[in-house]
Amino acid sequence: MAGKAVWRRFVRDNRAISEVVGFILIFALLVLLLAVYQVQIVPQQNAQTEFEHFEATQDELVDVRNSISTAGQTELSQFPSLKLGTTYQTRVLTINPPPATGTVQTSESYNITIANETDQTNVTTRFVEYQPGYNELVVGSINLEHSLLYLDERQRGNNVTIIEEQNLLKDGTVRLTAVQNTFQETGTDRNTLELYPHTEFTATEFPEPDDGRLNVSVPTRVTDDEYWDEALADSSVYQGLEAEEYDGETHALNLSIQETNLELNTVGIGSQPNENPAKSTTQHAVAGTNGSTGTFDKLVASIETRGDDRPDEVTIDDFEIMDGSETTFTATEARGDTAEVTVSDATGEPIVLDLGGHGNNRFPVTVVADIAGGECLEATFEDAGETSKSLEDEDWETCGS
Repeated sequence: MAGKAVWRRFVRDNRAISEVVGFILIFALLVLLLAVYQVQIVPQQNAQTEFEHFEATQDELVDVRNSISTAGQTELSQFPSLKLGTTYQTRVLTINPPPATGTVQTSESYNITIANETDQTNVTTRFVEYQPGYNELVVGSINLEHSLLYLDERQRGNNVTIIEEQNLLKDGTVRLTAVQNTFQETGTDRNTLELYPHTEFTATEFPEPDDGRLNVSVPTRVTDDEYWDEALADSSVYQGLEAEEYDGETHALNLSIQETNLELNTVGIGSQPNENPAKSTTQHAVAGTNGSTGTFDKLVASIETRGDDRPDEVTIDDFEIMDGSETTFTATEARGDTAEVTVSDATGEPIVLDLGGHGNNRFPVTVVADIAGGECLEATFEDAGETSKSLEDEDWETCGS
């Protein structure tokens, strides 16, 4: 009987039930909160990580854009880098998707055509495209063509958003840099784009201009005629878009240019350009290579910086030319901003080359002094510690050497 009594008391004992039920409820609440965190908070945090990467990538692609221009115009190799993708913050109880990769690549090749009424010269070029592969954000590709950097979301029903405006036309001169060689990289790591100009300075022949002008067709995927009409406001240059020149996505941007106001350089990704033998097809660039006698007897340049040691302006403090007259002085900083002044005197007052850039300029700054039909010299200010370049101190060297 005593055993049965003990058993009955054990069965009726409910002293720990409330604690067990409470634990189960708390555990269920924690699981629910964790599930809500996984479904709502984790994607938001990952989307923020992707957004920050996307903003940083745009800035890095601006550097790529400027490096292409610098490599073409100064004949100095450039090595900008690009972080292709991103990883997410480490988590203990929740789960991340795979790291977000990105792809940078060149497009198929297209021709830049320089022509008159009967003859034409073709120089191949490629676009640079970056496509992120985010897990949360859905964005289009970022494209780079002829110094124009833009976000293309037309496949998603949106428009083209300009990230960095074109600088094809500046100071009355059209400057084109053709990008050559195939290139493609995919991943999350930082990747360096090696940009090489030609080491041998040769020139492609232009067709003879008609009435001093050449017709130039440039491939573009920005097919908004109103954009180009505004961007190239000089009506004597812009001649409209032509859809049938290339393909449905790529139109021909038609320009009419004075022969002396056209500069076209080639830059190769990964190695020197291999699709065209020409380093440059510009009349300005080949000056000084034909054995003319115009030479510098004196040449001194100095550079001024802002308070943060960024380049602001270059001054040609003193120059003297023997057996020559018209001379073009050009200063180009690392981001691609260029200042240019042409003088017709063999000697004269100091010349200021204002780089502009609103404080965004970077070293190195390359200065070119080019006598029309004569000598072409260049010097590079590597950093704020270099303040002057003098011919007497042998700081200048032949362009392209």
